[in-house]
Amino acid sequence: MSQIKEKYYIIAYDISDKKRLTQVHRVVKEYAMSLQHSVFIAPFSVLLLDEMVLRLKKIINPSQDDIRIYPLSNTQQHKVYGNRKLPDGIYLNNLMDYQSDQPLLF
Repeated sequence: MSQIKEKYYIIAYDISDKKRLTQVHRVVKEYAMSLQHSVFIAPFSVLLLDEMVLRLKKIINPSQDDIRIYPLSNTQQHKVYGNRKLPDGIYLNNLMDYQSDQPLLF
């Protein structure tokens, strides 16, 4: 039995229409945890990421909206300035390796 590898991703979006914004937010919220209003983080298998992307593509207007999905590596360190979304003592760890350094754009 092979294990399905999960990798962590940052999902960020800028949607110009309020109705589409609400729809995109609801879909992303099903898969990921909010870090800011339009920025999320989540572990995804390839299949689960593809599923979310297909759902989002059905909602957005590519000429007006922007969704970006950035893979994270387990070696990246991050810093938080200002108000943290996660409570003290809660950290996202065990970030998985990823195959590409390039963000997914659509």
